[in-house]
Parts: sequence; structure tokens; C-alpha cells
Amino acid sequence: MSIKIIHILHHSPSWTSTNLEDDIFDGWHVRTAKAIQKLKINNCQIECWLPEKTYKKTLRIERNGLVYRIFPSEALSNTREFSLPMIKAIKQEKSTPILLHLHGIFNYLTYLITWKFGHLPIVVQHHGDCPPIMLLKLRPLLYSILPLLQLEQFLFCRSLKKIDHFFCLTKQIQLSLNRLGIKNKISLQSMGVEFDLFPEIERISARQKLNLPINSHIILYVGKLNTLKGGDKLIAVFKRLKQKYDITCVVVGASQSDEFFQLAQKNGIIIFPRQPHNSLNLFYHAADVYLYPCDKNIKFWSGIGISTLEAIACNCPVVSPTLSHFPNDYHRIGFFAENINEMVDAIEYVFLHPEQYHGIRKYALAYYDWSKIADNTYYIYQKLFKKYYNITLTKANDQ
Repeated sequence: MSIKIIHILHHSPSWTSTNLEDDIFDGWHVRTAKAIQKLKINNCQIECWLPEKTYKKTLRIERNGLVYRIFPSEALSNTREFSLPMIKAIKQEKSTPILLHLHGIFNYLTYLITWKFGHLPIVVQHHGDCPPIMLLKLRPLLYSILPLLQLEQFLFCRSLKKIDHFFCLTKQIQLSLNRLGIKNKISLQSMGVEFDLFPEIERISARQKLNLPINSHIILYVGKLNTLKGGDKLIAVFKRLKQKYDITCVVVGASQSDEFFQLAQKNGIIIFPRQPHNSLNLFYHAADVYLYPCDKNIKFWSGIGISTLEAIACNCPVVSPTLSHFPNDYHRIGFFAENINEMVDAIEYVFLHPEQYHGIRKYALAYYDWSKIADNTYYIYQKLFKKYYNITLTKANDQ
């Protein structure tokens, strides 16, 4: 009997991207689906679905053995989005045993799907979001919509019992779910790194290709320049260090609308726009150290961070408070640092002892290779297909 596994992203790519194709064919739901596809589950069709608020019609595309479907949606924000065409499409999946793998816990689409399809096996992957009420810690101004957040918290709590398994990025989310009575169906699991996308490159060669200074110390940061991500701390650390060292700070992925974009430019930080994922390898290999100075609340909910892992995969040591989520001794890969003074001291140490961080790629490979994550996910799929459909999943190489 054929089966179907549907990976569903909870928000429109256009909230964060001007190049929709990047996220339609390379979102987190797609990367997970591709890792599962490599397991070669017998008689299994894997599909990647997402809503898109700028679309007026449903689109279906087949590419490299995966089916991609994009559905028109209505949205207030990236967590307050729903797609009735997607709900109708799930209803139509009657003849084939299906499993829904939702990417994102705290959002309207997840609440709606779990309410309508609680009779189906549902797996949810946490992607750094947090319970609605906890948003008040991140953005106190949201007290102005407290009644709405309380309603969303109620909807979230109602959806919990309809979900069969949670993959959580952090222990904080796991504890939050435990307090709400969710136990024995939670795994701590991050997203993975495609190590094949990050072959080793000589540092000088990488800098030459990017037209970066050959002999300067280079600090790298990938992401938005805002308070939650620590953009103000990044600038302060750079200002301190450049008083003592020949140093260059490179930011990848910031935009002019970012909170600290103008201040970063004013202080001589080199800013590159968002890059294709396969181009980041050059930046990681060009850097002496990767700095991710995020806010403590981001650290609690978002885990170690994929850019952090990709830097380690490129043998670039990391300075960040998110290293507390590393499952082993993080001193091998960099420094845990929460404030500006600690970050300055840690980066100085890396500059002075680069030999200690040769070959750190192996530590990321041990825990974050997609094949390991796919195997863990497959184990949950096996249990759920047996429970709901009395179907025993098998892989082609099991025969």
C-alpha cells in the first residue's frame, strides 16, 4: 500500500524573502523532506506544502521526486496565517494513508490543522517560536493585545492533545510543554546541516573570491541587524576590538530596514545582502570567528542556530550564548558569552589561539548530520503509521 508524508510550512515565504523560489524549494520543511527522501521509504510519496499570501491560485510542481504545492492564504502576520485551500486539499487526501509533519508549533495554521484533522497522525517541529503569552517577554509592547494573546494561548493548549509527537529545539520548550501536561511524546531535535554544501576552502582563497582583506582578522555574522539577534552588541564588540586589532566585521543577510543597519554602515561594517545558501561556504571559510550575540530570550527558544552550526562545519569557531545548547563540551568549538565584555575576551582568545580550533567540523558532524536527524524522525513515523494504519514502514535498503 502506498503512503504519503506531507511536510507543511506554517507561513508565507514572502514575509522574509523577495526571492520566493529560495524558500519554496529550500525552506526548512523542504530540507527535512529531502533528508527523509534519502531514506528511500518503500511506497512513499513525500510532499512539501506551504501557504503564500501573494498567490491567487494553487500551484503544484514536481521536482527531483518531491511534490511541491503552494496554496493561497490570508494573513495578519507570519504566525497568524491560514489557508482554506490547503485545508480543502488535506480533506481530499482520503484514499491514501497520510502523515502530516507541521513545521512550527505556535501559529494559526497549526491550530487549524490539528483541530480539523486530529484523527490523522501529526508530527510538529519547533522552529524557534514560543508560546503566545511568552511573546510578552520578547516584546513588552504586545501587552496592548493581551486579550488576543490569551485567546491564542487557549487555541495552542487545545491543539496540544491532537499532536502525536513534538520535535523541540530547546529544553525550555520541552519544559513548557511538560508543564502543560505533554509528556512522553517530545524529542529534542535541531535542524541539520548539509555538510556536502560546505567543502573545505583555504581561507586566503575564500577572502580573495569575496574581495575581503587577506591579512585582517575577520568576524562574521549572518542574519538581521536587530535587537533580538544582538545587532547592537555586534557593533559594540567590533568597535572595541578595532581599537586594538586590524579587524574586519562582515554581516551577511541584513537589509536597509533593519534596526541597526545604518549604525553598522557608519562604523565600517561590511554588509552583504542575503545570499544563496550554497554561497555561504565562502563567508564561513573566510572568517576567523563567527559571532552570534543574540538576546537571551532568543537563546532560550531558538536553540543553537543553524548559521552557528554551519560555521562550525566550516571549522570556524563560534562565540555565542547559544552554545549552551550544544550537546557536548562546547569549549571545543568556541566560547559561551552573553555580554559584550565576555564576547570581546572570547574573540581575542580565538585570535591568539587559532590552532585550538582546527578540525572542529567533526563535532558538528557527530550531532547535526541530516542522516542522523532523518533516522530519528523515521523512527517516529514508523510508530505512528503502525498505530493509525497498522502499516509497517520499510526502507529499500532493509530488503
